[in-house]
Amino acid sequence: MKRIIEVEAVDQTLNHHYQAFWAKEEFSELLADKAGLKNDFIAKFNKNLAKHNLEAQNFEFSFDQTSHSTVAKCKIYGAISKSGNNYRARFEWFLNPLGLDFISNDFKKSQRVLSWEGDIGSISTTINLEFPSPINHCHAHVWWELSP
Repeated sequence: MKRIIEVEAVDQTLNHHYQAFWAKEEFSELLADKAGLKNDFIAKFNKNLAKHNLEAQNFEFSFDQTSHSTVAKCKIYGAISKSGNNYRARFEWFLNPLGLDFISNDFKKSQRVLSWEGDIGSISTTINLEFPSPINHCHAHVWWELSP
């Protein structure tokens, strides 16, 4: 299995995109119970977010039979705080379950993106976090400023 996780900060919302690639047999089983997959994903995702007083809404799911992948998208509210033109996003809700940390796990930083590639368990994982302007970060937080 392989997964790609992308998160984009837009104003005070995080757009979360999770794509998982499956073996053909596993994917066939998932297709047979799409509702079960959706319900399980939403329940686990919301349970984790609730521990951090966050909320996810607007879930969308798709199944790509060509690539044997599932895609789950949602919007996460409560992770970004704003003071004037300064924004601060917290990511412990995201990093802790994966056993990651922006600094200890050497996330690569460009002006507006934090990225990481590696194996978590036996799953090849690619992570890209994108922000609207140049960023700074610590172990589990990212901050940026938008010009007025």
